[in-house]
Amino acid sequence: MSYVVSKDVEYSDRPPRRAFANPFILFTYLDVSLLLFLNGLIYAVFYGVIATISTLFQPTYPYLTETDIGLCFLAIGGGMSIGGVVTGKIFDGEYQRVKRRLLRQIEADPESTIRPEDVTKDEHFPIEYARLRLMPAFFALYAASCIGYGWCLQARVSIAGPLVLQFIIGWTCISILNGTQTLIVDLAPSHGSAITACNNLVRCSLGAGCVSVIDLIMKAIGTGWTYVLLTGICILFSPIYFILMRYGPVLRARRRAKREAATERSAEKK
Repeated sequence: MSYVVSKDVEYSDRPPRRAFANPFILFTYLDVSLLLFLNGLIYAVFYGVIATISTLFQPTYPYLTETDIGLCFLAIGGGMSIGGVVTGKIFDGEYQRVKRRLLRQIEADPESTIRPEDVTKDEHFPIEYARLRLMPAFFALYAASCIGYGWCLQARVSIAGPLVLQFIIGWTCISILNGTQTLIVDLAPSHGSAITACNNLVRCSLGAGCVSVIDLIMKAIGTGWTYVLLTGICILFSPIYFILMRYGPVLRARRRAKREAATERSAEKK
């Protein structure tokens, strides 16, 4: 049996081809750029920890075989695996907690014009506060673990110490990265693929830079002070969390006003 395909096929029902969207437009969003930069710094230190496990553990614990050193990576990997699951539920619960608090405020205010079903809309919901409120606590634990990790290796303490700190570093790092990534998606929901591209570009660039110089820094000032220096750079920029919780809604309101104005102009042209 043969089939004949007509050349006069109607293609008018095909959806229009989407125009190319420049992913780097996200760097024009101040809040998104700050989050990507801080995320990149935290990832760079984390990548420095991973990249130096074999080079640091072998001279510090000479009784370890190559297989033993390979197994040491399970500590930080296990922290990331467990942290990704547990912390996700924590962040979901935090979001719901902020939502319930806003609903109680609306119910207690008889003059409120916000409907309960509109409480999570962009103009009403403090998404920065809901996503970042716990971030300083995770960051403080991450920074303390990184600094302690460096000094434990320099002091040649029991191998249990660095492995436990590796687990905490993996847990807190994946918590910070996932929480920040979720907020960026909330801030630019129509740029999902661009967010992934920009996030990978920033954090991999900073991670590569950290790995390229970390051995030189350790030879110059020692393992302990190296992690103090790298973590200190992250601490220097950590106020970004508090800045965005305070001024993030203002930045969102400005972008929303620009979008509405652009929509009105396009409607007038039609």
